[in-house]
Amino acid sequence: MTSVTFLVTVNDTWKWDPPIENDTCMVTIKTNPLYPNTPLNKTDNIMVGDCDNGPLVFTINSDDKSSSLFLTFHSSVIEDASPPTCTIDWNYNYRLPTQTLGPGSRDVAEESLLPGCFTADSREGYHMTNYWFYILDWTSAEGTLKLYILNMPFLLLVLHQGGSDKVLNAQGL
Repeated sequence: MTSVTFLVTVNDTWKWDPPIENDTCMVTIKTNPLYPNTPLNKTDNIMVGDCDNGPLVFTINSDDKSSSLFLTFHSSVIEDASPPTCTIDWNYNYRLPTQTLGPGSRDVAEESLLPGCFTADSREGYHMTNYWFYILDWTSAEGTLKLYILNMPFLLLVLHQGGSDKVLNAQGL
């Protein structure tokens, strides 16, 4: 059975007038492995620090070359609107950083190395909550795909099958 481990980031920033102390909440968490097509009433809440919580449900449409994950996060913050949704289109490869700054500068990726999606929603139209969802691990009957960053800038894409690892892609930058 397929399972996916996600990184989930929530930025729930309140802009009050006048501003109040600690009016920002931004947290990233790693989920436990989650399973597609799990009914909402059988899905455990994920806790995103003190920012948000709720069930994360998803479906997968796949072919041999790619998958689309359709995610819905039943947020405890978004109470008066449809839950945040987005789609991750993935070709079973992780990205490499595509841009570096000059000598002596730190490396910068133009976009995330992980496949993901972003969405935002507001409560009553006056404050915005932002959500990022990234695929960290993908486990299926073939094994588990994981991205390892070894002494940046060296990256490995590894398929773990039956107690052994197979390097699918290894690249230095």
